[in-house]
Amino acid sequence: MEQLRLTLLAPAALGRLRGRGLGYLLLYLTLAGLLLGALGWLVVAHQLELKRALFAYLLPEKAAFAGELLVTHVLRSQSQAVLVNVIASGALVLVSILLFPVKEKLSAAFESESSLTGEPFAELPLWRQGFEELKLLVLYAAVTAGVFWLGYAPSAGRKLAATILSYGFLFFSFSVDFISPLLQRHRVLYAQALLAILGRPLLCLGFGAIFAAPSLLAGLALKHNPELALSSAVLLLFGGSLLGIGWAAVAGTWVGAQLLPAARETRPAPWPLRGLAWLGILGLLGWSLFVFGNLGVALHHKSQILKCRYSADWSSFKVELPKLSVRSALGSLLSGTVPLGARVTVSIANPTGVDVVLEKNRIEIRHQETLVAQTRLSPLRIPAGATREEQLAFTVELNPRAVLKGRSLISREWRITLFLEIAPELEFPIYLLAPS
Repeated sequence: MEQLRLTLLAPAALGRLRGRGLGYLLLYLTLAGLLLGALGWLVVAHQLELKRALFAYLLPEKAAFAGELLVTHVLRSQSQAVLVNVIASGALVLVSILLFPVKEKLSAAFESESSLTGEPFAELPLWRQGFEELKLLVLYAAVTAGVFWLGYAPSAGRKLAATILSYGFLFFSFSVDFISPLLQRHRVLYAQALLAILGRPLLCLGFGAIFAAPSLLAGLALKHNPELALSSAVLLLFGGSLLGIGWAAVAGTWVGAQLLPAARETRPAPWPLRGLAWLGILGLLGWSLFVFGNLGVALHHKSQILKCRYSADWSSFKVELPKLSVRSALGSLLSGTVPLGARVTVSIANPTGVDVVLEKNRIEIRHQETLVAQTRLSPLRIPAGATREEQLAFTVELNPRAVLKGRSLISREWRITLFLEIAPELEFPIYLLAPS
């Protein structure tokens, strides 16, 4: 009941703000608005230049359409809730790590003028405050990478887990970042403050949900107005974040004052346990950097496939029909796949300055949403500036049911997608052909 009371009364703390506290709030909001505004302007004003530079590096001019599809795929792999939560958490962390001295002045002025504790301050040095904000940044990077990895797969269960985790971290971030400053100002260790907040889950999640609500409502508005221009979408999202951050800075100070006696009595977790927790966080961050680093390396080497020149020796083309019994043939038909082997010699010229490497892969050929065939290419490596003849061996798994579509197959609704395995269980698509 006490947790619910603190959660519901926290927003009313803004009505007690006056004098220097009000001045610091206006300064905090102004600087945060300038910071987020500059970031939003950079994204909106230079989005085309950034996209063109990226696509010019990855793709030949004639296949620039693939760049749009790649970006669309990465964004669509996550639910909109995850993207909104990640943006809101990122805005909070960015403002916190760059403007923490102003936030501390605001919190201290409000505590003093409202006589929240009646105790003298014992503020931590600025470097220590900055170090604590840096911890939040590391945690944000680790959790965000983990959320994207979790939600990348098409599994509904994993996407739901990623969405729940993104909400939980967003609420946690608001609570810890705005409740802990007052506690630390009275020499409560960060580990004690963290346990005191986490030990009250209703308060932790409820407080975060209330002050993250403006960002979440902005995301909901975007969902129902997909035609909004990018500039309007950025303004809406960052505006919601700004409102929640400013209000939470005041409310969090009031909640921190109510938690101060209990936080002092909270015993911090033993050093071995804290060390183990940070090893886990850093391990997740390191693993995520490894996975996304592999993605970068894969795009660096494999995306140049589209820039190569190909010449096939069709006289070398051979089809290997499967040797199946009548029973096996019927089983293949019923299962929807008929395997066919094929070989062809192809001359590949790599005009780029980057080695082209093709390792584990698969190719899907679809008509609209119907899978017509899929195959795997044999691995190859073409050094920068070299021309090589490679014998491509592959097995095509045909879907005989696709033939039932009849004349509708004669259309431009064909898609050929090359999926590259850049890490275990992580495939990345390169769209070789897509509907115009």
